[in-house]
Amino acid sequence: MRVSFRPIQARPFREFIVLRDAVRRTALVNMPSPSAARFCAIALDLEFRRAKRRPNRRIR
Repeated sequence: MRVSFRPIQARPFREFIVLRDAVRRTALVNMPSPSAARFCAIALDLEFRRAKRRPNRRIR
């Protein structure tokens, strides 16, 4: 069984990035430090929001 996971939200949690999709499935991405997780989660969340505003464009 193949499960499709298309994240729409990224949030930092300690040294992890929590990714959530439209049906509230979650995935954790381990980062080397809490500050790196915070930085990457903010960048990912901005890209997800940008992709939502322009649905025909792919995430860079």
